[in-house]
Amino acid sequence: MKKTAFILSVILILLVAVMALIALFSEIEGDNVRHGIMGAGISTLPLVAYCISVVRVCRGWYLVAATLNGLFFALTVVSIVIILMDDPSTMKNLLAVLLVLLVPLTLNIFALIHIRRTDSRLMPHPDIPGAAGGKNLEGLGGWLILVGSNVVLSPFVIAARTYKSYAEMFASGVWDVLTSPDSMAYHALWAPLAIGEIILNSALILAWIYIAFLFFSKRRAFPFWFIAIHIATVCLIVIDAIVVHHILPDAPIFDANTLRELSRPIGAILIWAPYMLMSKRVKSTFLH
Repeated sequence: MKKTAFILSVILILLVAVMALIALFSEIEGDNVRHGIMGAGISTLPLVAYCISVVRVCRGWYLVAATLNGLFFALTVVSIVIILMDDPSTMKNLLAVLLVLLVPLTLNIFALIHIRRTDSRLMPHPDIPGAAGGKNLEGLGGWLILVGSNVVLSPFVIAARTYKSYAEMFASGVWDVLTSPDSMAYHALWAPLAIGEIILNSALILAWIYIAFLFFSKRRAFPFWFIAIHIATVCLIVIDAIVVHHILPDAPIFDANTLRELSRPIGAILIWAPYMLMSKRVKSTFLH
C-alpha cells in the first residue's frame, strides 16, 4: 500500500505541475484559471508531504504528512457533501477533482498508519539506555493524565448534552412543530436530522468507550483512534451545520454556538495530535 500511495501521489503531483506549466507557457488568462491552478497546487501539499515522509522517514515529516493528509481528507469529504447537497450538476468538474483527490488521500492515511506501526525509525527504544532521555517514560503519567481525563469524561459530556437537547425538544413540543406537515416551521429534513444526530451521538459515545478501553489497556491503536474521533467530530459538526443551513437558508451557516462546538475538537487536534504522534511517552506506553 505504501508504494501504491507513493506512486499515485507522484503521478498527481506531476500532472498538476504539467498543467500549471501548460497554462503558464500558453499564456492562458483569467481569474478562474489562476484560481484553479492555485487550488490544484494547494491540494498537492499533503501528497508532497507524504512522498517526503516516505523518502525521509522521521517523526517531523511523519507528523506533517499525517496532519496535512488528515485535514485535507476531512475538508475534501465535507466539500463533496456540500456539493452533493447543493446542486452537483453545476459543479461537476470540481466534484470529479475532489473524488479523484480523495483516493490518494485515503491511501496515504492508511499507508501512514502502516508506517507508524511497522517502521522502527518511528518507534521508541526504551530498552536502550538514554533513548528516552535517561528517564522511564512508560506508563499513563505525565500529560497522558489530561488525555485520560478527556477520554473518561467525553462520553458522559456527549450523553448529557444529547439528553438535555432532545429532552427539552420533546417536552416542549418543538418536535411536533418541526415535524408536523401542517406547521409553518415544518421541513422534511428536520426529522431525519434529529434522528441522525441522536444516532451519531450514540455512536460517538460508544466510540469513546472503546477508546477508553484502548487507553487503559495501553493498546497501540489508541493514538490513531484518539486523533480520528476528533477529526470525525469536526466533520460531523460541519455537516450538521450545512444541513441546518440548507433547511434555514437565511440563518448563518456557522453561528456562535456552532463555532464554539467546533473550537473544542479543533483545539484538541492542534494540541494533542502532535503529542500523540511525537511523544516518547506515548510511543513507550501504547505498545500492545
